Amino acid sequence: MAGLLACGENEVRSSTDADASMSDTLPPMPDGQLEAPGGPPPTCTSGLCASDACRDGERTDIARGCRFYAAQLDNVDSDDGKQMMLIMTNADQTSSANFRVELRSPDGEWILAVPQGVVPMKGTARVELSRPLMYSGVAFNGAYRITSDSPILVTQIISDDAQRDSTSSSGTVLLPAHALDRHYMALTFSQLAGDTVTATPGSRGGAGVIAVVATADGTSVHVTPKVPALVNDTGILTSGYDALLMSEGDVLQVFSYLPGGDLSGTTIDSDQPVAVFSGNVFTTYGHVAQGLSGGDMALEQMPPLSTWNNEYVGARLSPQAGCDPFLPAGGAMWQVVAAQDNTRITVTPSAGTNVLTNNMSFPMLAQFSLNRGQSSVFMTAPDPDWPGSGSPGDIVVVGSGPLLLAQWLDCDAGLSLGMDTRVGIKTNVTVAFPPGFEQEVLITRRAGTPVTFDDYPIPDDYFQQIAGYEYQVARLTQGQFGSCMTDADMGCQHTIKSSLAGVGVGWRGVDIICSYSLTLPPSDPCVRPMPCVQ
Repeated sequence: MAGLLACGENEVRSSTDADASMSDTLPPMPDGQLEAPGGPPPTCTSGLCASDACRDGERTDIARGCRFYAAQLDNVDSDDGKQMMLIMTNADQTSSANFRVELRSPDGEWILAVPQGVVPMKGTARVELSRPLMYSGVAFNGAYRITSDSPILVTQIISDDAQRDSTSSSGTVLLPAHALDRHYMALTFSQLAGDTVTATPGSRGGAGVIAVVATADGTSVHVTPKVPALVNDTGILTSGYDALLMSEGDVLQVFSYLPGGDLSGTTIDSDQPVAVFSGNVFTTYGHVAQGLSGGDMALEQMPPLSTWNNEYVGARLSPQAGCDPFLPAGGAMWQVVAAQDNTRITVTPSAGTNVLTNNMSFPMLAQFSLNRGQSSVFMTAPDPDWPGSGSPGDIVVVGSGPLLLAQWLDCDAGLSLGMDTRVGIKTNVTVAFPPGFEQEVLITRRAGTPVTFDDYPIPDDYFQQIAGYEYQVARLTQGQFGSCMTDADMGCQHTIKSSLAGVGVGWRGVDIICSYSLTLPPSDPCVRPMPCVQ
């Protein structure tokens, strides 16, 4: 089992609601208004740090930061115009964070999309805006960016269902600018339509999607698709974009084109850092939705290739109670992509769980090999002969080279990355959720590591061991959160702490029609595109 990596040894290289309407008429605010006197500290990534706190944050955390870039990707027609929610949390117990959400105007200036806001200390702010990108190709100035004067964690929920009228939602934790890089590989599900997807206007037949957001002017981007891809809604991309020039805030959106096409393993290369998102516009994994199951958008921000690990914990996300699942009862669906040729993959399940791959069932562990850019989808299911009381279906995936693990949510489709085992020396994170969803939080730790949830110790018997490893997984359900998950309390947040060792954190939300699922990036500053700042 891989241990925590030290700097230089990573060869894998009380709350407020800032809810407001969009405004393109507000005057631009110079970056200097959020920067420390004398300009940004010289050690900051591209000079983006707004304060000493931001500079110090770059040295200690790659999950939180002071600048973010993202976009509202194409959704089904019924949800393209729905609001997108940005949830910002601040774990600092001594100071608040001033933030602004901006759009780039045609003349190149960044203007406020909503009024400036404040994330209170140990608190939450939420912002809703709508800026859908409904076409393939380059959307000039199609992105938005967030700037803060203190490190914050940002979650994006597309089609947030706050008005209870959405049909297709998805979410991801945004990576801060200092965690971005120039080389990526995408992960999507195959373009499988089925009756439900075909009958949904704007689903693009269940197409996979890749979006690239430029963070600097004059960025040269090259996309090499694994299968034919659609660009400009008229042209077919087979060999890749060659030196496509993009400016800060531009967004390139690419879709799979042919039935069965899988964009997983598509490479994205640039000469300056970019943000990359991938997943599916709307999918049921090829199944016909019925009862309380349905199609949904599935999306995650991709970590740079230089930060992929060779070991991940896969903690099974539970579907909502009473749904009509796509998978066998208690089952889970996983996908792994390899970054190098001849990567040997070993999947070890928790006790009482079978691994199902290549039409074979493995009660102990499964092994297979992948070349660079190849991906494999496999499932886990409870072992019917297991004498115990059942299994949560958790796994550990280890590769001989860098890989990326992801999970596809049952009942209402969703995409969530596996938990990187390089979680740092401690955890102090505040998370918050969109209202109206049934929530589940997963926490992964090494055995015996003390973890608190809102300052209450999580009992050891909440954690279940994965056989052969010291990793343990705890599931915290809605009933254990208290009463703050209702629509009436938009400001609910929770703080997870572990002072002796870092822990992995992920969560999902489901309602009758919509869902989202996501994973917190590792906080270890050595899991970053560049060597650790000294």
